[in-house]
Amino acid sequence: MDNNLYQDLPSGSSELITNLENKISELETELEHSKEALQNVFERLSEIENKIPDSAIISPKFLSRAFTVWGHYFVANLLLALPFICLSLILLLIGIAIGDI
Repeated sequence: MDNNLYQDLPSGSSELITNLENKISELETELEHSKEALQNVFERLSEIENKIPDSAIISPKFLSRAFTVWGHYFVANLLLALPFICLSLILLLIGIAIGDI
């Protein structure tokens, strides 16, 4: 810094101004780091948004969510019951073929 700029100021003012200028440059550096960090957060958020499936389970509409959950529940029960239904039909057909029923 050029000390001639501060010659008309009271004593000690030049040190104060120099300290303030240093603080300003530290704050500018910190601001740049904050901008970079914020940009990284935005990039990560964009990646996360792209990974979220397009499903009615996360719909803002209550009925849409409710029927979606019910549909998943119905299909899960159907998949669990299907082997038992098939086994029962096979046993019924065997019983009919043997003539016990």
